[in-house]
Amino acid sequence: KKGGVLSSTTGTCQCNNITPLEKICDSTCRNQAIVTTCESSSIKIYDPLTFTTNYISLSDFNTQGSLVCTSGSNIYSMSTKSGSFNGIFGLGDSLISNLNSR
Repeated sequence: KKGGVLSSTTGTCQCNNITPLEKICDSTCRNQAIVTTCESSSIKIYDPLTFTTNYISLSDFNTQGSLVCTSGSNIYSMSTKSGSFNGIFGLGDSLISNLNSR
């Protein structure tokens, strides 16, 4: 069954036929995932497995559309390659490309 219901509380779609997060990436997986957050005029990338932190200046980061970054806010990577929105644990392609070009 496709579709879903719009939640009047959160303003988001509660979709049918969605695999629960725990089945895709359990708590250990999520605790080991790279964390991206906003830090003033930079994107902070923290790897909990290597304890390393990298920063990408917003002025050096190429995106489609605009990126508004409020300090302390988490960044969640998304992909639309399949024709729909899919969350990505870790870094999205744009962040990986930016880090690799350094």
